Amino acid sequence: MRKPSDHPLPDTAPTLLIFTRGAERERARRRLLPPRLRQLELALHHRGLEVAIEAGRAAGCHIVVSSPAPLELPEGVDRLPQKGLGLGDRLCTAIAETFEAFCSSGGPILVVGTDAPDLGGGHLRRALATLRLDSEAVVLGPSTDGGFYLLAASRPLAEELAATSWCRADTLSSLQKQLQQSGRPCLLLESLTDLDRPSDLAAWLATAPRRFRVSTPELDEFEWWPLLRFLRRAIAALRRLETPPRIGSPRLSTVAVGSGRSPPPVR
Repeated sequence: MRKPSDHPLPDTAPTLLIFTRGAERERARRRLLPPRLRQLELALHHRGLEVAIEAGRAAGCHIVVSSPAPLELPEGVDRLPQKGLGLGDRLCTAIAETFEAFCSSGGPILVVGTDAPDLGGGHLRRALATLRLDSEAVVLGPSTDGGFYLLAASRPLAEELAATSWCRADTLSSLQKQLQQSGRPCLLLESLTDLDRPSDLAAWLATAPRRFRVSTPELDEFEWWPLLRFLRRAIAALRRLETPPRIGSPRLSTVAVGSGRSPPPVR
């Protein structure tokens, strides 16, 4: 992971809020790998947090991590305890508290999770460029499951978030509807895959190295490569163990017997 800058960020720097449960709770919420690969899955979740932090640093953001329990965080990263019951309640509270505590000088806020491994500083910079053109706008990064991996705004949107339907396949469209009703422009970034199911992880592993080079060149692929390699090998080994050996199907065979012949005598 890159070291934090020695130069303090200006008061008007954007704030990146990283919303996560932490590796252990993220794994308990959505199992991506079998129990025997627990340590490998925890490493994947830890790497997801590192990716979000690196993206924030690349975009010049002040970084805040919202989590239910304390996490081991690098120097220069603040933590905000999560409060509330369901996901929507906790997220709305974290965004409101971040605006109040860290955006008093007018700096915009960006919100991301830790389950979009292709996230890079370019996505955050594009969102910030849009907000500079229109301070009323809200920028959303759609995820492939109907939610979003990024939300960016220059001023609070508590009412819109409170009225949104969370943890559903139409969460993104629900938030877009609330923004439209309140008269706030909504702009979309490119769609990214988030890792919610084992099939998501398998599809991502198949194309990750090529995508890194094309879409997020600022990410260090060599930091990803050891984990990608172990994941591929572990999944392949499990598939070999779980696939029964194929011994073929029985086939009928006939043997011609000559007439008038008898078996040789046994001596």
